[in-house]
Amino acid sequence: MKEVEKIKRISVSEEIIDRILKMVENKDLKPGEALPTEKELMEMFGVGRSSVREALRALQSTGVIERRQGMGTYLSSSAGKAINVFNIQNALARYTLVEMSEARRILEAQIAALSAQNATRENIAFMRQENARLESLIAGGTPEEITLCDLSVHVAIADGAHNEFLREMLEMLSEICLEANRAVLSKDKVASAIVFHRTIIDFIEKGDAKNARRTMTAHLTDVHNRIVENYSQD
Repeated sequence: MKEVEKIKRISVSEEIIDRILKMVENKDLKPGEALPTEKELMEMFGVGRSSVREALRALQSTGVIERRQGMGTYLSSSAGKAINVFNIQNALARYTLVEMSEARRILEAQIAALSAQNATRENIAFMRQENARLESLIAGGTPEEITLCDLSVHVAIADGAHNEFLREMLEMLSEICLEANRAVLSKDKVASAIVFHRTIIDFIEKGDAKNARRTMTAHLTDVHNRIVENYSQD
């Protein structure tokens, strides 16, 4: 019988974090508002002081909350962006990197097709600009610069789809896969990606949704297979 992955137990502090994040999502807590005191949180959730403090430390370290000397704890003005850190961590805890790379491949194929239908001349010009910038980084760019620029090309293609929800989904999946992409983006693979990008953008400019989808699928299948190979060696 194959080895079965053990069920992960969630800690009390993690449960407190989830509850507080839900309060933010439900707008029970708004940026700039004070959080309940430690004692109030203990009573609300029926937990001990140490668990509350551990949860608050984690929320503070990622910028969701801020502590003001002598004034208490407040939801930070940038809480929305900071919460994405927890969303990514939760996704990584529930799904494998390979699964999310597969999801990205499916999502981006449809985004490329939609971009072929909706992209403006300005969108297409920006796609080409970002792909040219990626090409300029091959010689002297750092792995981080190359990876982020590669992502910028894909985001530019998503901008052409003119669908904010799909764009945000892409950004979240790309953020999760960022380290994996950095690990597999060797110089020869960057050169290959640039050619794929150029072909995809050509099909988008022609309004050819079928071939834009097909080429994006081929491009991200290549990336996905390298992630799988790299992942299986860990």
